[in-house]
Amino acid sequence: TVRELLTVIGVKTDNAKLKEFDKQLKGTKKTMAGMAAAAAATAAGLFGLAHHTAQVADEATKAAQRLGITGQQFQEMTFAAIEAGAGGTEVETSFRRMAATFDDAVDGVKNASSAWKRLGVDVHALRKAGASQMDIFEQMAEGFANTADETVKMGLANDVLGRAGAKLMPILNLGAEGIQKLREEAHATGAVFSDVALKDAEAFNDRLFEMKEIMRGVRNTIGM
Repeated sequence: TVRELLTVIGVKTDNAKLKEFDKQLKGTKKTMAGMAAAAAATAAGLFGLAHHTAQVADEATKAAQRLGITGQQFQEMTFAAIEAGAGGTEVETSFRRMAATFDDAVDGVKNASSAWKRLGVDVHALRKAGASQMDIFEQMAEGFANTADETVKMGLANDVLGRAGAKLMPILNLGAEGIQKLREEAHATGAVFSDVALKDAEAFNDRLFEMKEIMRGVRNTIGM
């Protein structure tokens, strides 16, 4: 305590005053400890938030690469899917299936060719024009929007997009223009990371993974 320290160095003390001072000092220590703990918790919380955000952005980039679309397009379509009661999983599944049935239709596979033709989509013209996956999806959606019979729609959705197609029907019914509006809305609501943010998130996760691997190597080396 402060009183003990002053006694050691030969200073006469007023016990009552020093007791009060000691009491205040202890309170200050507790306050400082609490502040330090709060600061640490805040820092940990901010890191956790940054890590989670980076993971979401990085996953969007990687999913987009698997589908042949941009990271922003994947986020736009995920936003649209969520509005329809689905999500990113359905977007990825449907785009994968769409690419496969589109290729089959171009190659003349009967069932695929029939389905795309009934939607009014000229797969050969789109292939010749070098249409992107997003362009193909919007052309296909236009075909759904122009199909009146709901039973026929459900059958075509299954043929072209697989089981995920039914969950995306609210989006498909909007047609190309409606989908474009939803994509714009995704940006307006802040649901889409910029290209720069996507690259930064990918770099952040890569560095974090490298750090984890280094620590794993250290633990293995020293036998922890």
